[in-house]
Amino acid sequence: MTGDWKYLFITYGMAIMFYSMMAWLFWFRSKGRAKHMIAFIMLMIALQNVKDLAIIDTDNAYDPSLSAIATCVDIIAVPIYGFILVELCRPGWIKTRWMVMTEVPFVVMSLLYVLTQNHLFYMLLWLLSLAYGLWCIVWVAHDLPRYHRWLKNEYSYQENINLHWLRGVTLLFFIILCIWVVDCIYPSTLIDTIYILSSLVGWMVVCYFINRQELVIKEVIDSLPTETAEPHAPAAADGETEESDNERIKLLSEQLEKLFTVDKVYLEPRLRLVDLAQKLGTNRTYLSNFFNKERQTTFYEFVNGYRISHSENLLTTTDYTLDVVAELSGFNSLSTFRRAFSVKNNCSPQEYRSVNTSNCQN
Repeated sequence: MTGDWKYLFITYGMAIMFYSMMAWLFWFRSKGRAKHMIAFIMLMIALQNVKDLAIIDTDNAYDPSLSAIATCVDIIAVPIYGFILVELCRPGWIKTRWMVMTEVPFVVMSLLYVLTQNHLFYMLLWLLSLAYGLWCIVWVAHDLPRYHRWLKNEYSYQENINLHWLRGVTLLFFIILCIWVVDCIYPSTLIDTIYILSSLVGWMVVCYFINRQELVIKEVIDSLPTETAEPHAPAAADGETEESDNERIKLLSEQLEKLFTVDKVYLEPRLRLVDLAQKLGTNRTYLSNFFNKERQTTFYEFVNGYRISHSENLLTTTDYTLDVVAELSGFNSLSTFRRAFSVKNNCSPQEYRSVNTSNCQN
């Protein structure tokens, strides 16, 4: 066995061990449909690697026909990548019927090639895979801003709940898909090894972020149904005037002012809109509309405005480190504190402390 084949076999062994372990972990130690989707695709990739390892002929490097059939089998798993992306951005939104309809063209094209051995179907199949990969990139780029806008109306923090990392991962997987296409057209041990290793690295990154995202995904799924379960926003009863509605808004504003200036609820690092709504005796739909329409802001921006004001006072009246200031102001992390502070004040916390401390001394 040559050195190239030896490295290829070692790479396959590493991949099979990793994917098998991840399949077990995500299926038995995680909850949620996205996690089970990942467990399923981990198992499929592990089996695909076992299949590829079994059909390798070190004497007659590649049988083009057998290699193409093996590729057709692999391609059937491609749509699942898109299903995972949709499930992450819109938990619970994707339906079984939609998944089946997406899979059908891949299955049909694969069967047509296996039955006819017509190379045209094979070329159409991997072109379909490339088009699907491009669609995933466009869809993520379009839908992520919507998802993050929704988060800002529901949460006062973003650590481990935003999906900014998904853009990079989607691009990474598209690059891996391109390597796979090259490997299908120009098969070799070197390209095989590069493809397997790049896939391995890509999935390691995904598994890392997905594990951090676990609680967030659960929170999002849990909170979506409660939108309809909660009572509707307080509305004017029959015969009530617009003045009555204004009175309710005024009362809510006064209660909100007390919670933030006296009770300082913004110091709760994981404060959510639904938590604040419970404290106010209303529902989160009404409260979200109140922030958006009456205050012209989001829940996230409203809460963090108070947190930044609190931190400004600490920066000028104490010598606490920035980590302590961030924690005492209700921020979950120093990086979030710095980013939010810089957006509001157009300067870093250190610069703000330096300038304002000097002014106080003068």
